[in-house]
Amino acid sequence: MVESAAALIVEAARLLNDAEPGYEHIRWTRTDLLEYLNDAQRQVYLYRPELYARSEVFELVPGPRQGPLPDGCQLQKIIGSSGDAGRARKVDDGLLQAFAGTGCMWACDETGYRVSGYSFTPQDPRAFFVDPPVPDDGQTYTVALVCQQCPTAITLADLDDADPRNDALVTPARMHNALIEWMLHRAYSVDMESAQSFAKQEAHRQHFYAMLGVSEAKERVVAVSQAGRAPEGAQP
Repeated sequence: MVESAAALIVEAARLLNDAEPGYEHIRWTRTDLLEYLNDAQRQVYLYRPELYARSEVFELVPGPRQGPLPDGCQLQKIIGSSGDAGRARKVDDGLLQAFAGTGCMWACDETGYRVSGYSFTPQDPRAFFVDPPVPDDGQTYTVALVCQQCPTAITLADLDDADPRNDALVTPARMHNALIEWMLHRAYSVDMESAQSFAKQEAHRQHFYAMLGVSEAKERVVAVSQAGRAPEGAQP
């Protein structure tokens, strides 16, 4: 079942006691709650990117290096050349680079071009390399790949549009409660000077990570990596 952003915003407002008929969103506006929801989807993506995996057909260019990948796409794997029953195998990037100019790393047959191997690195997240290199023969070659696609932010215009598909959530429905927990965490974080609000935001934050199955250690690693710092104890 596909959920809507509008429905989650109504539910969050009700849980915050900010949904009295005729007096909705007095403390937290729809804009606020939508921001929290967009942030909740990003947080789920950071810790559980496999939930956002989807298959795409990607057109190749001549040569070994391919890209750029679609915006927000974190490459998970290359399945293989489109229409090819065989599977491409992931290989060591250094090995692929060493043999990139020598033709096929694996056996080349006479059935036409097909991708046998591929590699990609975190240092170059928008690109990947294929073996054998794509020939410059005027033909179009494509591969099937799996992307972990970062959720696109939903706008107020999407909420107000008559088409329900515009505010449909890409996060799986089983993460419904996790999204709500993060939204409540963000809402109560507005008033950190209140001991009650501080306790509530912390409880909702912990519930969120528990629902994702994220340990405190992993939470710290992801948090510091997002801040551009090395985790404590990490080797240079």
